[in-house]
Amino acid sequence: MKNRFMVALVVLAMAGVLFAEEEKKDDRGIGVRGAFGFSGVNGGEWRELTYDYTGDYKNPDAGFTFGGGLFKIVSLDAINLNLGANFMYRNTVSVSAQGMSIDVTEMAIEVPILTRFSLTDQVYLEAGPQVNIILGDPKISVFGSGQSYEGTFEDDGLERSSPEFGITVGAGFVINEKISADVRYFYGLSDYEKKYAKGTAYTIQLGINYNL
Repeated sequence: MKNRFMVALVVLAMAGVLFAEEEKKDDRGIGVRGAFGFSGVNGGEWRELTYDYTGDYKNPDAGFTFGGGLFKIVSLDAINLNLGANFMYRNTVSVSAQGMSIDVTEMAIEVPILTRFSLTDQVYLEAGPQVNIILGDPKISVFGSGQSYEGTFEDDGLERSSPEFGITVGAGFVINEKISADVRYFYGLSDYEKKYAKGTAYTIQLGINYNL
């Protein structure tokens, strides 16, 4: 647990230093981003969460994600980098069948480092690595079929991967000099859960960006 928070503090400190240094060089400053969408897990084995549930453990439904943070566009000669730090709520596992509802929720800091490719003055593509720092232990909620349980991954002998590494791709549209919108897809390259469930995380987000 302590290691997760230390990594989060280091990542945020590095992002803060980079933003501050680039602020001196670029009068565009930084911007804020709000996003919402869906988060889920590809594959995995979720029997550890479901007790006597006998349905499909390998394809849980996606849940809702939302949050926001800061971004900075950094110009490096012929390319532009989009650096961000976003604080997100994520419902990553959602199973609803046979009268039961099972959900896993978590808080995370998402740090994308994206290269931006401009197709026109208004349309652009983005792609690059992303690291996610999971804050605390994911929470598990099970309701229905005579059961009611709330706990954490640690309570159930599970261990969430953090930091989590993956690739993000997306596209955006510049509405005016202050506002732009984008769509992003994150695909995790790390195991979502280390011990039993495994699987890989993914998110699909619609974001609104405002240049300060």
